[in-house]
Amino acid sequence: LLVRGLGLEKEAAKYAEEHTGYGDHGEIADWAIGAVNFLTEKGIYTGYDDGEFKPNKIILRQELVALVMRHANNTKSGLDNDYTDGHEIHGYAEDFVSHASDLGIIAGYPDGTFLPLNSITRAEAAKVLYGAFKYFDFLTENRK
Repeated sequence: LLVRGLGLEKEAAKYAEEHTGYGDHGEIADWAIGAVNFLTEKGIYTGYDDGEFKPNKIILRQELVALVMRHANNTKSGLDNDYTDGHEIHGYAEDFVSHASDLGIIAGYPDGTFLPLNSITRAEAAKVLYGAFKYFDFLTENRK
């Protein structure tokens, strides 16, 4: 979705014949290999600590925010979040979540939680992507 939303399909297609380098490369659908390689090459996707991509795993809320903010190369460190479960946000995602929340790209729940380890719903993913595309003007910038 990120590659398509950014209009980067042609650039990603150049990476379609390469091995991803992930231990579970064989589980990644052929149509996705170019995008996976492209996002990995650009440092947007880093994979999991065990060296896998986990293509069948539903992405977590904190993971999608980290991907979007890495693409924007835009984060401020040291921002605090006011989420009652902020201590559950993993270290790699803390600054990304705090900054994205500050920018209005993502929001927590009415009870004050963020639920960083919850699988992101389609509606939440659409909101994050739309918010990031709009805030960072990705769509117009990449289609010029």
